[in-house]
Amino acid sequence: MPTFRFLTAAIAALCVFLATDAAEAQALTVLPVAIQMAAGQMAATLTVRNEGDSETALQVRPFVWSQAPRGDDELKPAIELMASPPLANIAAGGT
Repeated sequence: MPTFRFLTAAIAALCVFLATDAAEAQALTVLPVAIQMAAGQMAATLTVRNEGDSETALQVRPFVWSQAPRGDDELKPAIELMASPPLANIAAGGT
């Protein structure tokens, strides 16, 4: 199945959703920008750093990225990939 060959956990694919007030700006750094997992690879690390001055909550949802024949990007929820922990609070200046 092509989706398994091109399983890419990228920032666009591992969407970070903030659970704070909409008017409050956030300063987050996510590293690495893309994670490509080889066949048989069981784990990878994604680091989220809160560069802001207040605690923030986030949710991580993994997606599979592929491109349609016309070149359009396609994101589908990844059932083969799990984010742990999927919900987190990060203190100001913390990771």
